[in-house]
Amino acid sequence: MATIGGAGPSQPIVQYICDDTKLAVQQLGESVSVGVNGAAPVTLHQVSSTSDQVVYSNGRQSLTIQAGQLAWATGRASPVGCVGG
Repeated sequence: MATIGGAGPSQPIVQYICDDTKLAVQQLGESVSVGVNGAAPVTLHQVSSTSDQVVYSNGRQSLTIQAGQLAWATGRASPVGCVGG
């Protein structure tokens, strides 16, 4: 699986594939910008953080980073693991 992270003012946009969903993710400090299947990006804000997991969400979509691994969920669906694309 692909990893995400890093520090600095300007992070690259990283492409991921989560089953049949394509994500373009850019980390923005305590939020992330996520483009889904080529649509305009949405901002997900950090809603929880532990030593090995960070969850970003807007209430409808969630991006979880756990131990450097990405997972994507929409609505009440179970998170789907993502790979770098």
